[in-house]
Amino acid sequence: MYSPICCWRVTGRLSQDQANVTIGNVMRLLTNRLHAVPHSDALAVSVKYSVSAYDARFLALALSVDQRLVTEDRKLRDAAPMLTQSIEDALQSSERQV
Repeated sequence: MYSPICCWRVTGRLSQDQANVTIGNVMRLLTNRLHAVPHSDALAVSVKYSVSAYDARFLALALSVDQRLVTEDRKLRDAAPMLTQSIEDALQSSERQV
């Protein structure tokens, strides 16, 4: 979330004041919407599904919020098919719910 703001600041698209205001706005939007994944959960998921620590964090988050992770990473979907779905599958699922 900070990376684009930093890039815009460095390239002059945002002033320092604008960057500070933007970061403040983002933090207000995200307050109480961020989910922490304990390292131990990520490690357990990484071992169980034989995925990287990076991918395991997303899978652990999906588990903690009882949702399937939407990803186009076929290797990750193959490793954890019950926890993941493609964008196409997610869109089809949402259409059936409407």
